[in-house]
Amino acid sequence: MSSGNLKALAMLAKQRLRNASTSHEKYNTVNDVNRNSYFYKNFISLKRVSGQVEYINLSTTEDYEFIDKVFSILKDNEDVLNPIAILTDKDTYDSLNVVEKEKYILVLADKYLRARNMYFSSKEKEYA
Repeated sequence: MSSGNLKALAMLAKQRLRNASTSHEKYNTVNDVNRNSYFYKNFISLKRVSGQVEYINLSTTEDYEFIDKVFSILKDNEDVLNPIAILTDKDTYDSLNVVEKEKYILVLADKYLRARNMYFSSKEKEYA
């Protein structure tokens, strides 16, 4: 990666961090969560800077299965130390190149964070 691309990415990340505190968007669906996430926007910015185009099709059934998996992990132990390692599909991960591995982990971490927040918010509603 050239230094020009790296500087452009750093500037985009800095702008997103500045604007993150002023943005109070509400999410309606699982797909909205993925499209509006910090990691997804960072990846799209990287694609824009490098000039590559990629189309991503988000499946809601996979997302709901993922959320169920996260919920079951958190029900067993809310203080789980390695949730990303538990959720990672080893065969898929091993078949990816370095950039795809980074994207896979970033998207997985973002989806886990959103599902974890959903778990704890539903738990708070249950006790209220």
